[in-house]
Amino acid sequence: IVGILFSKNEKYLIIASAAKAIHIFNTETLEPICDPLVSRKEWINSIALSEDEHFLAATLQNASIQVWDFTVLIQEAQLGHRNVNGFACVEDGEMMFTHSSHTITLWKVQSKIKLDDFDIMSRNDITSISVSSTGKQLVVGVQYETLEVWDLTLKNGDLINKLHIWGVEALTCSSDGQHIMAGKSTGSITVWSMQACQPSFKEIQGHAKSIKQMALCRDKELVSRAADGTLRFWD
Repeated sequence: IVGILFSKNEKYLIIASAAKAIHIFNTETLEPICDPLVSRKEWINSIALSEDEHFLAATLQNASIQVWDFTVLIQEAQLGHRNVNGFACVEDGEMMFTHSSHTITLWKVQSKIKLDDFDIMSRNDITSISVSSTGKQLVVGVQYETLEVWDLTLKNGDLINKLHIWGVEALTCSSDGQHIMAGKSTGSITVWSMQACQPSFKEIQGHAKSIKQMALCRDKELVSRAADGTLRFWD
């Protein structure tokens, strides 16, 4: 052990080991609040919290410093959903979906109460999620495998469509819930009809690398961001 810290409210204990890892524990339960934070292949010398406890920093043996957002780690721990990889909000702002590699969780935003869990029965990871503006359909992209549509009006949700699309990396839905835009690892975008479960238009090409994020502006303009560092606008 090369470093021990308590948060100001003494709710969290931070322990750094020379073996390239930092562990954060809840002092009441003595349970870790997240997976160990791992340094960039270097041994850790010491750790420190910023005065406002927004950042956690570690000095490394190669004379560099690595910084983590401590407030985000705490917020994820308070929600009770570890390893959050992405999220999607219902338009009214009252509910939010978060996802880890294999589980999607529905939350009531204001009270931070967990309402439901949806387990994706796949060995592959969830890459992205999107929810229609009505909050009635949840669309899930599964790596190398499928695009799933869930009906949220039924108790515990119900899988109503499974489309076999390889390499879905990013998703967004039209405001009327009629179309799904799926950004793929090939850099292309496919627009699907929610009801017919088939492509509505020809595949959109333009990015050289995998699409990482998409957003629809007023249902008129689609914006996509890709791993090639470009941002493209589609009418």
